[in-house]
Amino acid sequence: MEGAELEYRALLAQWYDKYMLKDVDKFTVVYDETPSCIAMASAIIALAEARGARPIAVAYGEALDAVENPVLIMGPLREGLAERALDILRRAAGALAVLHTPVYFALDELEGAAFDVEVRYGVRETPDEVAFYRARNIGGSVVKEKYAAHKISEREKEVIRRYEVSEQ
Repeated sequence: MEGAELEYRALLAQWYDKYMLKDVDKFTVVYDETPSCIAMASAIIALAEARGARPIAVAYGEALDAVENPVLIMGPLREGLAERALDILRRAAGALAVLHTPVYFALDELEGAAFDVEVRYGVRETPDEVAFYRARNIGGSVVKEKYAAHKISEREKEVIRRYEVSEQ
């Protein structure tokens, strides 16, 4: 993994902790065993531990019967991503799940992907802003609501640019 990607994963972890996990004390990070997912999962756990939260980590293949407030750091180019995510969501204990953006979009394309928890995810909708959404399954329909936005700083734009160039 190049340094630019490591910096980018750490940046994403900061946003996840600040906007999607700040009100969550106990959660389970479920991750794919890839360098990118491991780096991001590790950063999320470190930030949460530093603020006094009590996260645990488990690789997808080792996932527990019940997964407390799952944070899914999986994908994006993995076959069966939506089905694996739905498997974890159906075992979710607690009221919340946080999804890495590729996981949310994979689920969004899966017909009949019903879940009983509030799902949070973030999307960079413009070059200058990341929007954070919560989605709920209400009566069989997914209802989405934007609840926060982050203005991307010049330093963060630099990290993103370096990552995007390294991916080409």
